[in-house]
Amino acid sequence: MSVNITFDMSDDTKTRELARWREKSLLDMMSSLDTAKNEGLKIGRQEGVKIGRQEGVKIGRQEGVKIGRDEERAAIISKLRLSGMTEEEINRILNL
Repeated sequence: MSVNITFDMSDDTKTRELARWREKSLLDMMSSLDTAKNEGLKIGRQEGVKIGRQEGVKIGRQEGVKIGRDEERAAIISKLRLSGMTEEEINRILNL
């Protein structure tokens, strides 16, 4: 953004100076807004990563517990079968 047209169009020193100050103020404001936007995006990404990790850990734990229970159940069934129990007896024990 530039108001150089005003600089060129006006022979009045005061008008040119006011135009320069206005342009500087606008550029400073745009720079500040851009900096604030970038900082907001940075903080947003950091928060997103943090939340994503927390959700990932939660889901991972849930899946790990399920896998562990399934493996434990399979090991118990295997041992009961080796002991000579019938499928009906095993199902009755596991469904208690």
